[in-house]
Amino acid sequence: MSVSQAVVGMRRVAFIAARNFYMREMSATDASERVASWFSQPEVRAGINLRKASMTTQELEAYIGRFDQHSRVLLAIVDQHTDLPVGFIDMDIDWKVGRCLASMVIGEEEYRNTGVTTAVSPAFRAYVFATLGLKILTATALATNVAVARYLKSPGAP
Repeated sequence: MSVSQAVVGMRRVAFIAARNFYMREMSATDASERVASWFSQPEVRAGINLRKASMTTQELEAYIGRFDQHSRVLLAIVDQHTDLPVGFIDMDIDWKVGRCLASMVIGEEEYRNTGVTTAVSPAFRAYVFATLGLKILTATALATNVAVARYLKSPGAP
C-alpha cells in the first residue's frame, strides 16, 4: 500500500511551520470582517475566480465550510508574530492520482511582495510530498501577477 493510499482513509489536521509564518486549516472562526474584506479586492477575486464584488462574514463562513479538509483543503497563512491570517492556500487533491492543485492568495495588502511566498513555499511543498505522500503539485498564478511569475522563473523555484 502506498503512502497516498493510506492517507485517503485518514484525516490529517494540518499545521505547517515556516519561516515567520505557519499554515493551518481555516475554520469558521476565521470568518472575520478583516478576512472577508480580502474578497473585495479585485486581485483576490480574480485569483480564485470569484465574481462577486464582496463577501459578508456569513458568506465567508459558508465559503470556508465548502472545504472538506480532505480533498478540498483551505489553509490559512498566519504571521507567527501576530497570529493574524495574512492569506490562504486553496488545495484540490486527487488522492487516486496523487496530485494537488494549489492556489495561494495573500489577502493582506501590506504582506504582498514581502517574501511570504518564498517563506512558506518550502514548508508547504514538504507537507504536500513528505507528509501527505502526494506525487504531483501544480500551482496556478495569474499572468498579471508579475511577482509570482518572477518567483516561479527564478533559480531554485519549485
